[in-house]
Amino acid sequence: MSLRSEMILDAKLVMRDGLSRTNPAAEIDARGYVADWHSNLLPGIDPKLIEVDFRAGKGSELDSKFQAGHSSAALAVNVFGRFRDGQEAFPVPGLGDLTLQKFERTFSTGLVGRIPPHLDASAMGARGIVAIESKCLEYFTPKEAKFAPAYQTLDSCRATPWFAEMERLRGCPKDYEALDAAQLINSAGPGSTGGRWA
Repeated sequence: MSLRSEMILDAKLVMRDGLSRTNPAAEIDARGYVADWHSNLLPGIDPKLIEVDFRAGKGSELDSKFQAGHSSAALAVNVFGRFRDGQEAFPVPGLGDLTLQKFERTFSTGLVGRIPPHLDASAMGARGIVAIESKCLEYFTPKEAKFAPAYQTLDSCRATPWFAEMERLRGCPKDYEALDAAQLINSAGPGSTGGRWA
């Protein structure tokens, strides 16, 4: 087993143990998955609001990935879930008070025939939309930035900083090995119909 694989396994075990301490009644298997996704929520988070958002998404996260103690989607929900009812804003330095809009939000890239990317959550502030992408253990696996050739056809976006960064990463695809920069740019950059970004 490689050092990276050992580190990932150790991190999963730590997350599993933390989940069992947080929710002693949860049924957790050896891989660190709960039998029911509700068991992966912190107390005080309304599962009905979470389920509406996730069932509207592209995947079946609640029936698989969300059940892992190391789920990045569950991490996002457990951090921001108490704000999902829109009754309370949360402050972010430099952006002011933000109101959570939705989990598992779709952002159109403007490219026809492509599955739109999903980000873990979105919030609204005075400066525009703030997209939230959660990562838990993904940084253990190096990523190369890869973009579909179709993104080069988005002439209306050529002057944006997102497009410039995409073009730069085509020549230096390993600059953000611990971050999936291509996913973020594809979701919130060139061609996005998400509006003005904070």
